[in-house]
Amino acid sequence: MSKYAFGVDIGGTTARICLCESDGRVLFEGEGKGGTLAGVGMEELHTRLSKVVTEALNASGSRASDCTGLCVGASGVDSEQDQKAYEKLFASLGFPMDQTGRFRVMNDGELLLRMFSGPAIVLISGTGSIALGAEGPESQVLRCGGWEHLLSDEGSGTWIGMEALKAYVRMADGRVTDRELKEQLEATTGIRCPEDAVAYCQEHIGEKADIAELAALVTSCAEHGAPACLDIVERAAGELASLVLTLSATMTDTGPLRLLFWGSVLLKTPLIRQRVAARVRAACQRIQPVLSEKTALQCAVLQARGIGSMPLRTIG
Repeated sequence: MSKYAFGVDIGGTTARICLCESDGRVLFEGEGKGGTLAGVGMEELHTRLSKVVTEALNASGSRASDCTGLCVGASGVDSEQDQKAYEKLFASLGFPMDQTGRFRVMNDGELLLRMFSGPAIVLISGTGSIALGAEGPESQVLRCGGWEHLLSDEGSGTWIGMEALKAYVRMADGRVTDRELKEQLEATTGIRCPEDAVAYCQEHIGEKADIAELAALVTSCAEHGAPACLDIVERAAGELASLVLTLSATMTDTGPLRLLFWGSVLLKTPLIRQRVAARVRAACQRIQPVLSEKTALQCAVLQARGIGSMPLRTIG
């Protein structure tokens, strides 16, 4: 049995894991169903993570006790209580979480912040949304937004999906016109009337990832000029820019401030990313939007191995 480092990236939709040796050679990489404590509860999350972790250990011929470093970046870890809950979960799977140093659980945004040497903000828009900032890798982490989809998560995939469903019922009222959005929603969800849209929301609101899947439909329609979808995209960009600008105003360092875009909405949708970048640059010239050349999972593995660096690409 060889020693190894273990990186884990747990998002609201997918959990990704990677085991690698000290020299970086990958022993196993895979994924399973993710979730958050607030969204699915500890019992269900334990079931989902146990499945994917056990698969990784069996496939690589590894034991939890042979792990020399574990870094978990998890969406929705908002308190020490959440952190302890995850630590307990991985300890129950045999990982030596009582060791100090490279056995750590943190919010996925904090994981990314720790890869910067200076002031930075991480803006995440995927299933949910949040902005996290810090003056440096060991500084206090500041936050704005991210209070789950019923109260917050503005500009996220779930928010965009809900706005599309709202637009659908407004079409029935005659307040909104967007034939392409209407046709695409009906083809994707099976809804045919406002009552169907209400039932669809009631059925899926507990698992916000289902509604977040509609975001790709909205952005695709927006790229074709669908008016209601363009309006949703513009408002999403405004909400996300607001998170960044609100957070940047609380930071004391007045030098260059890196803004890392993260999450499926920002990484897969240039239309929204470009609009957010334009808004924040116009309002605060010291903000420098960037994209990472590494995934969150790769960053977790680097942290587990005791390496902190992140190749970045500036957005023009």
